[in-house]
Amino acid sequence: MGLISRSVFFYSQRYIGRDPTPRLFTYTLSAFVLSIFFIVYRLNLVRLMLGWDGLGVISYALVIYYKNPKANTAGILTVLSNRVGDSALFLRIACLLELGR
Repeated sequence: MGLISRSVFFYSQRYIGRDPTPRLFTYTLSAFVLSIFFIVYRLNLVRLMLGWDGLGVISYALVIYYKNPKANTAGILTVLSNRVGDSALFLRIACLLELGR
């Protein structure tokens, strides 16, 4: 997980280039990596849901970071995709509960 996190931050430096608020982007990216951490190292259902919902919100924030019409459209698509993922996750949890695992 550490190698992936370092790679994300390393390559993001080129992405933010001349951004006037690089600290805000770095904090947002840190929250994104933390959400992924919660998903990967889930110890219970609560952490899984926190990680998944955090990933959805932070993904939206990262997509619309540079405020323009294309970013807004992509942000809406990100939110809708996350809702589809939510539905699949809830169905999977329901199936596991039904099977008693």
